[in-house]
Amino acid sequence: MHPEDPVLTCRNFYAGTWHDSPFDVLERHNPATGELVSVAPRSAAGEVDAAVAAAAAAFRTWRRTVPADRAGHLHRLAEVCGGRVDDLAAAITREQGKPLDEARGEVRKFVTALHYYAEEATRVFGRTIPNDTPGFTSIVAKEPIGPVAGIVPWNYPIELIGWKLAGSVAAGCTIVIKPSEYTPGSAHVLSECIAGIERRAVIQVEPIFEFENGVQTSTQVFRALQPVHGIFGCGTGFLPGAMTALIIAINEAGIDNAIERNAALGVGGNNGRARQGSDHEGLFHF
Repeated sequence: MHPEDPVLTCRNFYAGTWHDSPFDVLERHNPATGELVSVAPRSAAGEVDAAVAAAAAAFRTWRRTVPADRAGHLHRLAEVCGGRVDDLAAAITREQGKPLDEARGEVRKFVTALHYYAEEATRVFGRTIPNDTPGFTSIVAKEPIGPVAGIVPWNYPIELIGWKLAGSVAAGCTIVIKPSEYTPGSAHVLSECIAGIERRAVIQVEPIFEFENGVQTSTQVFRALQPVHGIFGCGTGFLPGAMTALIIAINEAGIDNAIERNAALGVGGNNGRARQGSDHEGLFHF
């Protein structure tokens, strides 16, 4: 895939296979040229339920896999994605306008995250605790918690999938990924990478969820998913207004240095388009 490639048709990927939606589609246009670059399905509630059910079914066996198997799964996905850096980056650039070099950098960080969490999968340690009764030892073992709902924003549509997908899979959880409706194309290309290695239905990707009252916000989607099969959310936490690019610096860090070196990057990255702007500025003392 390249920036001048034809329209990308996105599809849902769950239960280890592709699914077409019988409903309407959402069109995405290149913000620089206005040309149509991708179309994505407006998935209905039943399709969301099917993806969640697939994640729940796969969790029953995936949770029992040994850490080395989980690590191998993520390393294989990283290798496939590493071979399609340009395809993933082009999809990002065409849909949301990020400079192509920055998009490539985002994809490379995503690949790095997959490799990192693959190694972390083998380091999920428990512990032993002295017991208050002689002859007994208490053991704490960490177990996968369940299927995860990964809701991803538009500004880093691949890198932020990585943080959720890699950590969840490494821990022994399955995941349903809901990409932003503004950037379904890059998620579809990622789904193609997943389809190349996925045999256990560990990862499900659905570009757009739509219910009777239209496209849902991330919070509404999570609330719709939460009661089903005990699914857990894995979103990006935030505080509104001035806290969108929150930096906490203790006095010893040097406020001037913190502002000069970090705030400019957080607020002005990608010409200020890597985050939503705010009219509020300030320093808070604790």
